[in-house]
Parts: sequence; C-alpha cells; structure tokens
Amino acid sequence: AKGSNSASPFLFRNIPCLNARELLQNTILSVQKQDYQNIEYIIQDGSSVDGTLNMIEEKTKFFNKSVMLFTEKDQGIYDAMNKAAAKATGDYILFLNAGDTFANCEVIKNVVWKIRQHSNGDVFFGDIILVEKGGKELRRKFSHICGNKLYFLSGDAICHQAIIARKICVQNYPFLLEYKVCADREWMLRLFAEKKKFVCIDTLICKCNMEGFSSSNQSLYEKEVKRCIKRYLAYGYPVYLLIEICKKNEKLRNCLRKLGRFFFWETGGKSI
Repeated sequence: AKGSNSASPFLFRNIPCLNARELLQNTILSVQKQDYQNIEYIIQDGSSVDGTLNMIEEKTKFFNKSVMLFTEKDQGIYDAMNKAAAKATGDYILFLNAGDTFANCEVIKNVVWKIRQHSNGDVFFGDIILVEKGGKELRRKFSHICGNKLYFLSGDAICHQAIIARKICVQNYPFLLEYKVCADREWMLRLFAEKKKFVCIDTLICKCNMEGFSSSNQSLYEKEVKRCIKRYLAYGYPVYLLIEICKKNEKLRNCLRKLGRFFFWETGGKSI
C-alpha cells in the first residue's frame, strides 16, 4: 500500500448524504481544518433538492484538499457508501455521515502515524465521541477487545465512523444491501471470516450524533443483529441471547451499563 512505505499515506474520506445541507456544512469545515493534506475527499449525494449541492460547491471552492462530488439516486446509506468507495483511488477509506465531524484538526495525521506502526493490519479502529441531544458528550472507547469477533456476541459492534480500512477491504467486500441498518456490522464480521486483521490504534477519530439511522429503527436493528450473530457466530448464539435477557432485567441491565462504562466509556468528551 502507498501508505506503508511512502512519506505520505493517501487517505480517502467519504460522506454519504441526502438533503443534509445544514449538517454537512460542519462536516466539510471539519475536513478543511485537517492539517494533513494528502486526502481524497469524496461526497456522495443522493440527489438532494434542498440546496445541498450549491452549499457544497461554495464551501469547497477554495478547498486545499482533493474534492469530488457525485450526485445520483441510491438505495440508501449503504448503497451510497458502496458507490463512493468504488470511486476511491486512495489506499485507505474512512466513512463519516453528514453531520459527523473530526474530533480535532490532527486526526488524520495521528491516524497515518498509527497505521505506519502496524503495516500488517487491514482494518484500523479508534474512539469516537457520541453527542447526545442537549450537547452532552461521551467518549466511546473501542479497545483491543473489540478487535476480536467474539466481542460482537455482546450485541455491540465498532461504529463504522471509528474505522479506517484498506481500500480493498471495502471495494472487494462491499456492504450487503439486504441489511438495511446493520450492513456495516455484517461487513466487519465478514472480514473477520476472511481472516482480515483488526488493529486498535487508540486514537480519537470523530464526533457523531447519537440520534442516528440505526437508533431510529430499533426493531429492525435487533432483527438484523440476531441475523448477523446466527450467520457468523452461531456457536456463540446462546451467549448472545443470555446477554440480551440480562439487558431486559433492570438490575442486570444497570450492572451491564456500569461494566460497559468502566471499559468502554468516558464522560466529558470536550476535555479530551
């Protein structure tokens, strides 16, 4: 890969969006502020009609990064991600949704440095800050534990915004559109099945809104999670069901939350 031996790894960043004019402005500004220049920036628009395209052209007019804008109908967020990934020429791919922003101006520079330390990795993942309604921030830590497929038996998964993957891991393994809200989870489990190496880089990547697409489709989300577990971790399905039962008991759920916050959460994301 260009990134492992050269002086400047080439990262590709993609934003799928549809009628997200206001949200996307902050995301574009976040990219512009990155102090790493060798970024290929692809925006995949789903034929917006709210002035998004005019705003993008205006905001990127004097961009100091390579910018490509594509607008075409798609079958949803994962189809848009596939379309954008197919156009990427860089070595690594990072997906952020409209409204997500990089945590600070040195994110890409830090990610590049970490990737150089693990040249045999295929999928690299860090931390994100989840922003609740009202502005409260929580840092979601994805530790080395999350780089093991057994972690997915907890019913949890690494957020795709926290992942930087080799281009071939996305272009050769596109998201399956039969999954409407968990295609990213299925993609990760498929990569595990293909013996791809997941590497924790312990780096803060971005800020994400907690009121995302999956959170507004809870019933379908739960069905697709079960489907993923049965497909790739069938031997551990009873463990997954036991954890789900615990989540439905108030006392046990509170214990799991406390345990989860100890291992995977930090409050006060603004101070990090």
